[in-house]
Amino acid sequence: MFLNHIGKPSVYLPASMLIWGCISVLTGVTTNFTGAVVTRFFLGVVEAAFFPGALFLLSKWYKRDELGLRTALLYCGSLISNAFGSLIAAGVLNGMDDKLGHAAWRWCAYSGCGNCGADRSACGIGCFILRVL
Repeated sequence: MFLNHIGKPSVYLPASMLIWGCISVLTGVTTNFTGAVVTRFFLGVVEAAFFPGALFLLSKWYKRDELGLRTALLYCGSLISNAFGSLIAAGVLNGMDDKLGHAAWRWCAYSGCGNCGADRSACGIGCFILRVL
């Protein structure tokens, strides 16, 4: 309902990605359990808005008989990115502990292991730029 009210998924989705990435990077800054729970809550709020927004955008561009394949590709892309994000996270957790004085889990939050972080923010900014072009 919110997307129908806004009517511009070209603004909604990149903004969602940008906020998602910023909150994910802030996860690495937390110093106690309460801060981690609060950032994870807000991360879940922003992340929960992305997949329905992507489906809404697909439903505006494709006909009903084409939509099933596009939705399957979106879902498969999500699964594949989670698989490779986990492999990258394993490498970061293995080799980045105590680099520059930060724990390895903080490096995962900063760099974007598990498909969040700085790479998500950069992707959101890129989507805003592509929208203007």
